[in-house]
Amino acid sequence: MKQIVLLLNVYFNAINFIQMKRPYLTVLSILIFACSGTELKAQVSSVAYNTFRLERNRKIQSSYSLNDTVINRIGITAWDARVVSEAPDKFGSNIARYALARLLGSSTGPLKDVVFEMTGKILTNDTTLDWRTDLFCQGTQQKVSQKEKEYGITTVSTSTEQNLLWGNGLFGYVIEKGDTIGRYKVLIDPRKDTLIDEWTKAVYKGTTKQKHHAFKSLSEYALYGEFTGKKYAILYNSDEEKIYIFEDSNLYGIYTYDRLSHIAKKRRLKQQSPSLLVNETLTEDERVDIIRLAMVGQWLKKTIDFPFSVSKFNK
Repeated sequence: MKQIVLLLNVYFNAINFIQMKRPYLTVLSILIFACSGTELKAQVSSVAYNTFRLERNRKIQSSYSLNDTVINRIGITAWDARVVSEAPDKFGSNIARYALARLLGSSTGPLKDVVFEMTGKILTNDTTLDWRTDLFCQGTQQKVSQKEKEYGITTVSTSTEQNLLWGNGLFGYVIEKGDTIGRYKVLIDPRKDTLIDEWTKAVYKGTTKQKHHAFKSLSEYALYGEFTGKKYAILYNSDEEKIYIFEDSNLYGIYTYDRLSHIAKKRRLKQQSPSLLVNETLTEDERVDIIRLAMVGQWLKKTIDFPFSVSKFNK
């Protein structure tokens, strides 16, 4: 319950700004967050899956072609984390520290509590099926100035230090054609969280720790909420480098990354294409949703890994 209250505090701190900037986010449903304790039974059944190979576009990063009757091209565009809301500066007892820093040739501005927004777009061959997703997270921001003297000339360089507080709760939305069709929250390091225990047991096979590997990112997440009126969950397993997609207790999709091991890269082996397994019992609309949700999962993984340089990977 304390986690839910904390997450709602993040939401209410940012909502005034969001309402001003994005009217389509003013009508929100937070009921899905209140029912987080509902028992879930995420069981991997023995149903058959269709396999989609995502062939990488060599000219456009994070863009793929696939053999689907509706979506044959899909890609991701992402933007760096940016501040959308700031709390008032907090000087108070910090004045002495500022004065001392200036005497030493540097200065540190006040530490501000801020709200960051991270945005991504899922682009397809059919623009009516494109998605936009916005993710909001608490964080801090601080300006740092440093005096430098060279050849008798003194210059001052200023930089901004930003920090995302992933553990304080993340809220996001999915928009299609201007309408909010999904809303979700994100948990970082979900193996340790009992809030969605049944899903995590299915994805992580009951293990509570990630395998440490020098050449593999260890960030993991669980995204869960409501999409098109249904409960969905997207979880990333860093040990397997796979994204699992659920609707309620049903496993509907498994996205496998195309990364090579360090040894394979050294031997210059051909890079395999990522693949997506989709439950073959789904309708056409459900299948299209799973394909796009897999890209949402990939966008979130990239955003968590590179929140302030993610746009560099679009090129």
